[in-house]
Order: sequence, then structure tokens, then C-alpha cells
Amino acid sequence: MYFKVEHAREEVNRLNIEVKRMITYLQDEDSYLCKCENQLQPIHPTLAHQVGVHCNIHARFTEHHFCCLLTISKLLGFTWSLSPGASGSAPVVCIPAHLLSSSGSCCYGQCGRWHSRSG
Repeated sequence: MYFKVEHAREEVNRLNIEVKRMITYLQDEDSYLCKCENQLQPIHPTLAHQVGVHCNIHARFTEHHFCCLLTISKLLGFTWSLSPGASGSAPVVCIPAHLLSSSGSCCYGQCGRWHSRSG
């Protein structure tokens, strides 16, 4: 019985970490989609619209997940906060060549300018 209780405590600790990771993922994904939509808007409004539609769908599920995580945070043994961790990425939008009116594909680089890519 002792080892089962110890294993359960270890599992609670692992789940506390997973909850934080889930919150960070949900926030990062929402931010990523919004930034991609904003980068695409001046160059390819139709594609930006589709990213916006996907962002809206994702937002509905995000709200549901946050409600579930809030319920989990009220359980006995939950010791972490519901604040997200640090984000580690920034979006760089690349549009495939067949979606562009000109030849070649372009990428919206870190500098904020479009760069032609050959190949």
C-alpha cells in the first residue's frame, strides 16, 4: 500500500507539470495563429482569412480546455498556478509557390521583409 501511495504522489506531481505545459501550449498556439493571420493579411488576404477561421475554431476549444484546467486546479493536490510558462518561438509565415501570383515562394522573415526563396 505504501508504494501505491508514493506512486500516486509522483503522478500528481507529473500531472501538475503537464497542466502548466498544456496552458502554455494553448496560449502559444492562440498567439501564433493571430500573428500569422496579421502577417498574411497584407500579402494574401484569402489565406489570412482561412487562418483567422482556424484561429476562431481553436479559440472555442481553448476556452473549453481552460475551463477544464480550472476545475483540475481546484482538486486536492494541485500545487501549481494556472499561469503559462515562457514561449519559445515566433512565427515566420511561408506561402507555398502555388498560392502566390508571382513565381517562387516567399517568406516573411524576422526582419519584417519578404524574401524570395528559390527552389
